[in-house]
Amino acid sequence: MANPKLFLTQTAASLRRLTLKLDRLDGNLTEHDISARRIEADIGWQFAKAVDQIEAALSATGSNQRLDQWVKEHCGCDIGTMRRRKRLHKQWKEYESQRRKLGQCGQSGLLFALSLVSDEPNAYRNKQSRTTVRSVAKTISRSATKSATVRNDRVEFVTGDSLTELPKFKEKSVNVVLTSPPYWPLQRAYGGKGLGYEKTLPEYLGNLVAILSQVKRVLRDEGILWVIIGDTYRDGDLQFIPTRLAMALQSDDWICRSEIVWLKTNVRPESVNNRPSRNYEKV
Repeated sequence: MANPKLFLTQTAASLRRLTLKLDRLDGNLTEHDISARRIEADIGWQFAKAVDQIEAALSATGSNQRLDQWVKEHCGCDIGTMRRRKRLHKQWKEYESQRRKLGQCGQSGLLFALSLVSDEPNAYRNKQSRTTVRSVAKTISRSATKSATVRNDRVEFVTGDSLTELPKFKEKSVNVVLTSPPYWPLQRAYGGKGLGYEKTLPEYLGNLVAILSQVKRVLRDEGILWVIIGDTYRDGDLQFIPTRLAMALQSDDWICRSEIVWLKTNVRPESVNNRPSRNYEKV
């Protein structure tokens, strides 16, 4: 290449443009989720085409950056995510077909997309297994490929109201629960009802504690719960929702072992000029 530095700049800019398009999509609706995954697949394909040239350009410019470091800095994700996006591009037709069959099943995102496709091309498929997606209304079964690297027989997606589905789990049967519940007050389109649409903050916290009480029932004695929770302002006043939730859970006999600050390096700008922008969430 004639100008390695220019090539790196242009490639990073091109990948960033796709990433910004991805960030603007709300993945909750089926069509939006498919559109978001299409962009991720395109990012993976574009990166895969350029990866050898990126490494050559890094070497030619005398950069000490490894490929994974360059991806982290310029694409806002790790190299593993790029590889998953590349895989999704290879299996796009299969994913889109399976996703449209499932419709709105309460799942979205890259990892869910990859759970719907096999690692191998069609010519190499062999045994069929069954993977179940359970919703409030009905149970949907789909055929899934079982291969040496994908153990679909060990995976089950359960979707539905938490207070309906969690009581079906055995007591002390779960090791780890990781959740990022809808924040309050909810701004995204989830049908205008449910957790996050409560009129008051105490109602929201009460409903969340009730759900997590069921989580506590199914956790083993050595189990752990991770909650990613955002804060909000009302009339310019910070609500301290993570702290209030932690104290409410302590009142419900939870033990809070730690508070983690999740620092975000690529936050969206806020249209405020009388306080610092928020660049973190609590875990």
